[in-house]
Amino acid sequence: MPSMSRRVFTSAVLLLLFVMMCCGSGAAPTEASNSGKKIIFQVNESFSDSWNESLVQAFHSFRAPSLAYVSGFVVATVEAHYTNSTDQKSCVSIAAKSMISSGGTWTNGTAIVFDHYDVKIDRLLSPTTIANGNSDDTNALVGGYGTSTTPLTELTDGKYWMPRMAEVMVRRYRDGEEEERFEWKQFADTSKLPYDFWGDNSANRDRFKQFLGGGGAGIRMEDKSRYLLPIQALTHDGKNVSLVILANGTYYGWEFSEDTSDEGCIQPAVLEWNDEIIMMTSCDDGSRRVYWSSAMGRWWYEEYDTLSRVWGNSLNRTGHGVQGGFVSAMIDGQKYILVSRPVYAEKNGKETGRLHLWLTDMQRIYDVGPISAENENVAASTLLYATVEAQSLKKEGPKEEKKLYCSYEVAAEGDNYNITFVDLTEKLEEMKKVVAAWKEKDAYIAREHGCGNEWRNNWHRDCGEALTKGLFGFLSNKSTDSTWADEYLGVNATVKKGMPAADGGLTFEGSGAGAEWPVGKMGQNVPYYFANYKFTLVATVSIHKEPKGSSSIPLMGVRMNDAQGTLLFGLSYTHEKKWKVTFGESLRNSSAYDYGVGWETNKKYQVALEMHHYDGVSVYVDGEEIYYTKDYEDGEDYNFTQKLRTLLRSHGISHFYIGGDSTSNSDEIDVTVSNVLLYNRALNEAKLNALMKRNTVAAAAAKVPDQEVAAQTTNVSEPSRHPANVPVATPEAQQDATSAPRSQHSPAQTSESESGPAESKQTSSDIIDPFTSAGVGMAEEDSTWNVNTDDRAPHGTSPDVLESVHDEPSTANTLASGRTRR
Repeated sequence: MPSMSRRVFTSAVLLLLFVMMCCGSGAAPTEASNSGKKIIFQVNESFSDSWNESLVQAFHSFRAPSLAYVSGFVVATVEAHYTNSTDQKSCVSIAAKSMISSGGTWTNGTAIVFDHYDVKIDRLLSPTTIANGNSDDTNALVGGYGTSTTPLTELTDGKYWMPRMAEVMVRRYRDGEEEERFEWKQFADTSKLPYDFWGDNSANRDRFKQFLGGGGAGIRMEDKSRYLLPIQALTHDGKNVSLVILANGTYYGWEFSEDTSDEGCIQPAVLEWNDEIIMMTSCDDGSRRVYWSSAMGRWWYEEYDTLSRVWGNSLNRTGHGVQGGFVSAMIDGQKYILVSRPVYAEKNGKETGRLHLWLTDMQRIYDVGPISAENENVAASTLLYATVEAQSLKKEGPKEEKKLYCSYEVAAEGDNYNITFVDLTEKLEEMKKVVAAWKEKDAYIAREHGCGNEWRNNWHRDCGEALTKGLFGFLSNKSTDSTWADEYLGVNATVKKGMPAADGGLTFEGSGAGAEWPVGKMGQNVPYYFANYKFTLVATVSIHKEPKGSSSIPLMGVRMNDAQGTLLFGLSYTHEKKWKVTFGESLRNSSAYDYGVGWETNKKYQVALEMHHYDGVSVYVDGEEIYYTKDYEDGEDYNFTQKLRTLLRSHGISHFYIGGDSTSNSDEIDVTVSNVLLYNRALNEAKLNALMKRNTVAAAAAKVPDQEVAAQTTNVSEPSRHPANVPVATPEAQQDATSAPRSQHSPAQTSESESGPAESKQTSSDIIDPFTSAGVGMAEEDSTWNVNTDDRAPHGTSPDVLESVHDEPSTANTLASGRTRR
């Protein structure tokens, strides 16, 4: 179903109206064909009133674009702003144009200049459409304002916040040959609404004080059981919330969802994903929160495993921002989610937005790139993905094709806006290449850890999924002098004093050497926002030089997004050849912990940092846990996890440092780091052991001289090369790695890799199912609770209990893995 867009509300809306509007199907076209980009609503354009053609009104601005597909037509509906010449009041109409999807032209269109059923309503805002899947009808839902800049207050009869409805349909004419025209029914009663939803005895009337209009498009569930309309409402204590209307049909069986979003979240948009509802909202903390529900809105959980709070509403992540596109699309036979959002930059002291398109499989997030031109300042947008009727020869049967459209606001002179339309269908082919790259990397990870071996699959049928579930980022062999590229095409790391190593990865040497993998440091949009809740960072490392001083040398860790870049926690190594876990003083009373287990020069180790905001932190070396929060709690430090959550709420994570910390002035850094894996979940020892390669703890060859390393430099645009020292594990080695934690002193053998070079832009598909995160609906066995809730479950709750939460959340266990119940 199409997705619709609206601009941010600056005041509450009292009532909801279903309004009618008209497209003049016989009008002369004003635009070219539907290919490319065009302005479809332009400042100072005039429209006739749908009921009175002699009433012609000029409009100075157009806002809140929405797109819908109805029986062969693409319909664009917008707010049309004007000033009443009689009393100089600011008024808002609803205007619409249509285009034949098979390559037709845009009609001149018409408008509802004012509400013909209630002249007190002179601002009609934020249309939400829903198409009737069984006919050519479409209904439109808008918010209605009165003449004041503040919302109408509820009258004793409730009249001014009663929803209303009008219909639109496609009429077919035969004039020599069949011709289809899009028309709004001009005789529809805008007060028409299902009585069971708004009758005198309906409980819906008492739940909210006011409606705040719509937002996004209505959708029909894939099993055709219900329609869903995203709406906003004002609670009786004055709080804005988002929720959905559940409808058995477009004319009957309407009710509000039982639960709502957090307070302060507006501009909802919904889609269906794996038999669940996903709702994206714009919240007053400056970010877009994403919620999911497996029970038709009976409860909402915040989906912070992947999407929630990734996109900021402004450059500094403040305010509600503007509505964006949010739709699902089929790409290479699988369902994905598309998001359109402005990326802001400051120019001449003013914040301007350039519209970008994002692709996600609910695990990885890819910035497809700009949609709008560099010189356009863009605000609200909407996306429409539809199966449309394609042009075909008369003798041929009907054809269908997948189309992707976008419409968005472009700033004009003053505070006015034009509306632009663009066909993005060609982007679908580009996104196929991205999907293929994700699949190829998943297959590579699975191969290199033995998942391609028949014996391994017998041991764990879902080996590949187990290794790649929640795997967000992978730093391996694609690098330049300053960049270490994420081979899942996500966020790249920045490099200082790093050179490609002969056997894979990067060697860091000298004062200030190391790599930074940004989280909150990204600014407006934070693809790795999940790290503020839980993560596992895994890397293969070898230390080439024993430190001479008494200070430990940072190897890998996490820094906060505050002014000082405060250390959260990290792993270091000492001149005594011991590992040391370090903490920021605001987190641990004792800032460092030394461990008897040691390290050897030029020996490879797999190290892992793990954090869960309700369970604390763990540090592993070769799959053996050398530090766990609960093992070191004492009477003075028992509230470690509470301190952790407080720090993450107040500042969040800035970045991971790898190979060295740029704040360290030690000139003794000399390490090689390879195969860095970032997960959005906490892995246990068994899963970490499954990741260990047979040669992880093998003695490394002598360090390659600098001149030889320089010859290995690769460019980020070149095909990546698999590390030459990564073998396909033998059954014996895998049994050692998975049956029990391995000691870092255990002997190991090396072998040559059997896999060839891989390209991150490979276009082949069907290598492995891309949904390695198991979509939205699977609770993780090693996950627990979210920080942003008061419904916190007790520590130590059995993971087995958590697995059952997803299907039927109980009173005692209201939180599923990675999600916060509302």
